[in-house]
Amino acid sequence: NGVKVEHTIINHDTQNPMYFSLGGHPGFNCPFFENESYEDYYIEFEVPETDDTWLVSKEGLIENESISYLNEVKILPLHAEIFAKDALIFKNLKSKTIALKSKNHSIALKMDISAFEYLGLWAKPNAPFVCIEPWLGISDSVNTNQDFTQKEGIQRLEAGETKVISFEIKI
Repeated sequence: NGVKVEHTIINHDTQNPMYFSLGGHPGFNCPFFENESYEDYYIEFEVPETDDTWLVSKEGLIENESISYLNEVKILPLHAEIFAKDALIFKNLKSKTIALKSKNHSIALKMDISAFEYLGLWAKPNAPFVCIEPWLGISDSVNTNQDFTQKEGIQRLEAGETKVISFEIKI
């Protein structure tokens, strides 16, 4: 009833650290059934969430400003315009699992994102899918200094080390 997506990152260097970022891009058909609409669905957080979403520039860079988006809510309803300005990028969620659910039935998709620091939610406007994207890092900001080692969310793996990172999806 599920799948575990596991990433193994290995620094084969014997002296130098390795910097990396990692993110998933799983997309899910939504609605699940033909007799439903996108508006029948919602994202359900494990715990009530309060977080901003970060704006994305036309070039795909993270803006310096955010907008208040979640205010002590567990439910984020999906609708045709929810991704009109691009992805919703959350940096401070407490939930370790999130779910894609319908108000019409008990079938749900649940995702364990506990190994990841950021979450992106995205779809093309009016598309019949939603992407639930666990990320360790995010795109460059508009004021990037182009130093990859200083990028927000960048991960450092010491020489000779291995790190395993995964997320799980269950129906």
